[in-house]
Amino acid sequence: MPRIGVALLCLLLAPIIGVTQSDRASETASGSPGFQLTLEQLRSFTEVMSRVQRDYVEPVDDSVLFEHAIRGLVSGLDPYSSYLSPEQLTALKKATHGSYVGVGIELGGNAADGTTIVSVLEDSPARRAGIHRGDRLLQIDGKTVEGLDLSGVGLLLRGPVGSRVRLDLERGSESEALSVDLLRAQITASGVSNTRLPTGLLYLRLSTFQTDTVRDLQQALQAADQQGPPGGLVLDLRDNPGGLLEAAVAVADLFLSRGVIVSTRGRSSASNLSITADPNVRWPGMPMAILINHASASGAEIVAGALHDNDRAVLIGVRSFGKGSVQSVVTLPNGGGLKLTTAHYFTPNGAVIQGIGLTPDIEVAGDYKPDEPADDAPLQAAIKYLQQAKP
Repeated sequence: MPRIGVALLCLLLAPIIGVTQSDRASETASGSPGFQLTLEQLRSFTEVMSRVQRDYVEPVDDSVLFEHAIRGLVSGLDPYSSYLSPEQLTALKKATHGSYVGVGIELGGNAADGTTIVSVLEDSPARRAGIHRGDRLLQIDGKTVEGLDLSGVGLLLRGPVGSRVRLDLERGSESEALSVDLLRAQITASGVSNTRLPTGLLYLRLSTFQTDTVRDLQQALQAADQQGPPGGLVLDLRDNPGGLLEAAVAVADLFLSRGVIVSTRGRSSASNLSITADPNVRWPGMPMAILINHASASGAEIVAGALHDNDRAVLIGVRSFGKGSVQSVVTLPNGGGLKLTTAHYFTPNGAVIQGIGLTPDIEVAGDYKPDEPADDAPLQAAIKYLQQAKP
C-alpha cells in the first residue's frame, strides 16, 4: 500500500472532522465548540498509520486500519458507545426482536477491566452450564476480550446454531479461571413470565425489554384478570439489563394514567424529551411492588423509577445498577452502524440514574430463586407488603 501523505489525509478527513477554516469560523459564530485538531495532531495520526503500514509484522489493509481508528475513536468514550460492523448491526437488530443465536448471557462493564455477565437468561446454554451473574468473561475460544467493546465481544459469542464455543471465566475469589464449553442455540426471550401466587397475588417477571414484551405482558395481565382480579402485583425486574426504550416506556404506561414516565437530556435539542403517560390506563388501581437488584439496569430502572415517583409502586430489594444513558444507533454508508451515547435518563422527580441507580424503599438482599420462592427474601417481603396494602 502506498504511504498516505499528510496533506492528502487532511483533505480526506476535513469533511469528517471539520478542520477547515470556513467550518471553524461558522462553528464559532454559532456557538458550537467545533473541532480543535492541530496540524501536529494530524501529522501524529498519519505517522502512526504509515508506521503500521510500513513496519508492522504483518501487512494490514488500509480499510481495516481505518475501521480500527473509528472503533478506537468511539470505544474510548464510555462502555456503551461503539462502532458496529455490518454483521454486528444485523445481530443487534435481531436481538431487539427477542430472538438470536448465542449462549444466553447479557454483558456489562468494560472489556478493559473485565467484561461482566450481568444477566443469564433462563433456559439458555449458559444457565444450564452453571454460568452465574457476576462472572467475568476473560476469553472466547482462546481469544482475549481485553480491548474489545461490548459489541465486539457479543459478535464473538454468536455463531451458527449447534456450533461450539469455549468461555474462560473468572468467578469471585477463585484463583483459577473456569473453562466452559457451550453449544450455541436459538435464544428466544419474550421477556415475560407470570405466576398466580397462593396468596392471590400476581407475580410477573420481566427479564428484558424487547419488541414483543408489551404485547406478552398485556396477554399475561388479561389472562390473570379472567381468573379474577388479583389482589396485587409483584413486578420482578431483578437481573433485567434493559433493552428497548420504547418497550420500557410502554410497560410503565400500562399502569399510569398521568405524569411523566421518563425524561432525557443531552447536548442536542432532539435529545431533550419528556415522555408522559397516556390517560387511557388499563390497570390503574392494582397495588404494586417492584423487585430490583444490582443487575436491574436501563429500561428496568426507567420502569421502576416511573412507577415509584408517580406513587404507583414501592421498590423492594437492593440498589439498581445505574445505567441511565441513551444510545442512538445510526446506519453508516458502509452498512455498519454507530451506537453513540446521546443523552441521560432522569426519573419523573428529576433523579439521575446514570452511575447512581435507584434506592429501594424496602431494602432486602437476596438472589432471584425461580424454583424456591419461599427462600426468595425480596419476593417474600413484597408479598408481605402487598397483603397489608389497600387496593
